Amino acid sequence: MLQEKLPAVISLLNSSIPHTNKTSPSEIKYYKGKARVKIIYHEALNATHLRTYYNPTEAINLFPENFDLFYTSFTNNPKITIREICEDTPETRHQIKLHSSHKKHLWKILPKDIKLTANDILIYEGKVAIINIGDKNDLSGVVLTNRDYYNNSVQLFDLLWRLLPEPE
Repeated sequence: MLQEKLPAVISLLNSSIPHTNKTSPSEIKYYKGKARVKIIYHEALNATHLRTYYNPTEAINLFPENFDLFYTSFTNNPKITIREICEDTPETRHQIKLHSSHKKHLWKILPKDIKLTANDILIYEGKVAIINIGDKNDLSGVVLTNRDYYNNSVQLFDLLWRLLPEPE
């Protein structure tokens, strides 16, 4: 009797459990050298929302053209909004004063005792990019495409954004 009912019970149990694919496709791309790393910036600036953790001190010397690139992106991509969380440096404060009138480029500043080890982390369109320019002779970037990691990164960024005060 039990043997006769068991297949029906298993079928009922299987039909009541949601069967979804929990894994999201992942891809990692590695970029080496200044020209290749610039590809990451160009890709990120085509997004609708760009979130970054950023230390401008090193990047300004190595990528001075990025400031023009970022500001022309508002013309080339009028839908983009950029939110940056930056280290508290004189260069950060200078950049905020210089560009604070732009309503689609927003800034928050980390407390003085918080230092970033990567020079730029970009979160955009299902991707998280880490750009390390600490060694000017060995520039590199990694772009991780993974929906779950991206969603967690967005949530953590947005939480920190809400907690940080507006720059003075």
